Amino acid sequence: MYKNAIQKKPISKKTEKFLYSIGITDITEADNISLSSLKHNLLHGELEKIIYELIPLECLHHPEGEIFIYDIPMTKRLLHVLANHDVYYLSSLSKYNLKEILQFRNLGSNTFQELKKICEEYNIPLPT
Repeated sequence: MYKNAIQKKPISKKTEKFLYSIGITDITEADNISLSSLKHNLLHGELEKIIYELIPLECLHHPEGEIFIYDIPMTKRLLHVLANHDVYYLSSLSKYNLKEILQFRNLGSNTFQELKKICEEYNIPLPT
């Protein structure tokens, strides 16, 4: 039953096994997965790959009012910089101070300017 239900959607074997491991045997049951539940059950490198597969299926649940980085048009570089620092929602930037953000690996001046512009656009204050 699991394989037939899950094969209706294009996902990898790894994602299929992961969903099965958290009790989802039919992709239609996966309409309310929270990012925090994924983060607790996956290694960082696996998380991003599975997020990319689940986004088109519209099954990730986001907290009310949160701005998910994968929903914002941005360069892949900035997306990876943020994800590598567990910033999946723009509001998560507040756990860092500005000096720490400026030291994010691969966050050069152009990418920082892009981040600054996105934060301004979504009314998210950058930490000081």
